[in-house]
Amino acid sequence: MKRAQPANSSARGPVFHAVALFLIALCFFLVLHPPAVRAAAWVQVSVGEGELPQGIAYGNGDFVAVGIDSASNKGMVWISQDGDNWVQVHGAAFDLESVVFGNNRFVAVGKYGKIFTSDTGEIWTDRYSGVNVVLRDVAYGNEKFVAVGDDETVLIWDN
Repeated sequence: MKRAQPANSSARGPVFHAVALFLIALCFFLVLHPPAVRAAAWVQVSVGEGELPQGIAYGNGDFVAVGIDSASNKGMVWISQDGDNWVQVHGAAFDLESVVFGNNRFVAVGKYGKIFTSDTGEIWTDRYSGVNVVLRDVAYGNEKFVAVGDDETVLIWDN
């Protein structure tokens, strides 16, 4: 006749140990090899042959991309309403690195301290920055545009 184990007994059966080892191994496996997050598939589209987009922003119902035309080595701006079909709308004499939308306007930055602004993404105005370095990126927040560039350059525009 078998005796029942007391409720506070530390003795466990072989099935308990097998299940515990399996769960521990599964936890380690999931930590080392997490399952891939299934996301929507990205689809590659082109803004044009030899075109090198560098930055993108969305505002006023349009996507605006800035970059370089590899053939002419000049800055370019493309616009799209759906993200699939792109139209070149502006060519600049300087490479453009980044673009942002804020305060109902687009701001693009690039080489030689160049800053361009546009309300629509189609017509751009050259703005004087006072610097002659490559401006690498631009952001908008707290009612200010902030551009950063080479040589520890940080520019703030609250217009």
